[in-house]
Amino acid sequence: MRRQDPELALIADTQAPEMLVRRLLDGVLDLAFMLDPPQIDTLHDVEVARLRLVLVSDRPETLPDEAVGDGFLLVDWGLAHALELRRAFPDMPEPRTRLSSARVAMAYLRELGGAAYLPLPMLVSALRRGRLHRVAGAPLFQRAVYAVYPVRSERETLIGQVLDLFASQARTRRQRFKAGTG
Repeated sequence: MRRQDPELALIADTQAPEMLVRRLLDGVLDLAFMLDPPQIDTLHDVEVARLRLVLVSDRPETLPDEAVGDGFLLVDWGLAHALELRRAFPDMPEPRTRLSSARVAMAYLRELGGAAYLPLPMLVSALRRGRLHRVAGAPLFQRAVYAVYPVRSERETLIGQVLDLFASQARTRRQRFKAGTG
């Protein structure tokens, strides 16, 4: 898109959902991606992807209840995931480590070990190399990813182009993943 429009300004940032919503409402931000979109009349949301979250551990043959024990890293996948996790593991102790980033969780697992629910595509290499192991018998969770933008935006055409590009790249990643090359 930058090649087509060199004047296009792109700012990619990671922020708390509340901050993203505030920036959308204030007109500072044109488009945000989030897991739990707000139900606000002046914002439109559209599902653009699905994350398949799997429980992985640095130790092979870890049982699900062991994985969500002391070494469990709680990655913030939104309120709905937190509730699903509690239903799936009602006796799970309160996690001592909470992270807002899957990439930070991967780095943590590499350095200190433990277990976490992470998106399957980001795990392919670590699983193949035996650095991480899927926890057999653990439930798989899915989370929808939404694009959120103002209902009345002067950049509606540009937002549509970005969403089309995002959808095209997501299809390509899925095809590569299914073919075993992603």
